[in-house]
Amino acid sequence: MAEIKSLADFCELIEKGFLENCLVAQGEDCGLCMANCPVLLDPKFGLAHKGPNAVMKSVSDLLRGKSVSPEAYLWVFGCGGGCSNLCQGVCPSGIQPGALHIAVARRLYEANMGPPPSYQELLPGKYRYSAAHVLGDLVTKKTERPWLTLTEVPHDPDPVDVVLFNSCVSHKMPNVIMDAMDILTRMGVNFITVAGPELCCGAVPLRYGLVEEAQKLAETFVATMSAFRAKKVVTACPGCTIFSNGLLSMLFQVPFETQHITDFLADNTDNLNFTAKPKRVVTIHDACAQIKYSGCDSPRKMLQAIPGITLVEMKHNKENSICCGGLTNVHFPDTMKNLHKSRGDEAVAAGAEILTTVCPDCTSAFYHFEENYPLQVKHAVSVLAEAMGIHNEDKLKRYVLTRDIDKVLAEARDCIDASDLSPAEFEYVLRHCLGYF
Repeated sequence: MAEIKSLADFCELIEKGFLENCLVAQGEDCGLCMANCPVLLDPKFGLAHKGPNAVMKSVSDLLRGKSVSPEAYLWVFGCGGGCSNLCQGVCPSGIQPGALHIAVARRLYEANMGPPPSYQELLPGKYRYSAAHVLGDLVTKKTERPWLTLTEVPHDPDPVDVVLFNSCVSHKMPNVIMDAMDILTRMGVNFITVAGPELCCGAVPLRYGLVEEAQKLAETFVATMSAFRAKKVVTACPGCTIFSNGLLSMLFQVPFETQHITDFLADNTDNLNFTAKPKRVVTIHDACAQIKYSGCDSPRKMLQAIPGITLVEMKHNKENSICCGGLTNVHFPDTMKNLHKSRGDEAVAAGAEILTTVCPDCTSAFYHFEENYPLQVKHAVSVLAEAMGIHNEDKLKRYVLTRDIDKVLAEARDCIDASDLSPAEFEYVLRHCLGYF
């Protein structure tokens, strides 16, 4: 890839590559990427009757400065963003649709056609009704969070070997971060856990076309992590890992390696002390960013180190895994029902008792399986933690499966009272904005 100095440069480079290389942009009949999409050709989107070629032509027209069409809008915000191996794998020109989404989202944002209102769920915590803010405050008291909350780049902090980063995605599932903290403590790792309402790698705002905001967040992220002089930054979000090691490393001098928590633990299985031997059958849902960054071996190596665990594979696994639905779960949840059913069916057919993932978003996307299948849904780190005698409750799962917002609000009252959000705001957001209940 040519040298880039900013995320705006990246978008322009992607646009140029698409217009020069996509067969549809050259006026030829193609659309193979769309034709291979398991999501966007769902009849609920209304794109199937247009045809894959016409949809991609709408994208080409937008990037050429022509009309902004509903087709281009749905192509960007209807896609889950997770199974790009399916569309990229059939592209004659090797175009990366995931990167193209960013460039098109930027043009839509500039044309005052930003993402659906539910987009705030996925943005960092400075957005008042983001999941990091609302769900984080629902399940933990701010005054009791066991991590360092940062509002600016720290000045000359004590150095550590590892920074455990509590990303915007992870705030809604603090049990995973607390599991990781307990594991690292028992391993004797010199680490610090950091978070912050605006501490974000920048990946999600970039995906929505907010390029300038993503640039500022990325700069702050790199500066903050660098301040601790750590050898590694470890995150529970595989998206942060791929973004930091990929695009950010092209833009900045990044003096640390970013590693997903399952990769870190898989590299250090000799330092894990198990106190239980759970006789459980586990299957892994391979998250999209995990596949792209580190492959599929680390989570399996980590889980296979647990005495008593039997690992089984679903029909679609590793590089052929089915996407959890990603962003489509948020914006167009009705279109995900068939995709989710096929995933639950595969897990049961494999004989699994536990469906585990390495991504907080994938985990929460599959919570409802516990209502319809004889399955438990857990983050892979929590499976490992329990075998070490570590237990931090996944409150979000309990609340989601309650299916009673009034009961949830009553039970979480202590956390709500500690938040800067009012009870009325919590009720409004849970009923109308986040889509979990």
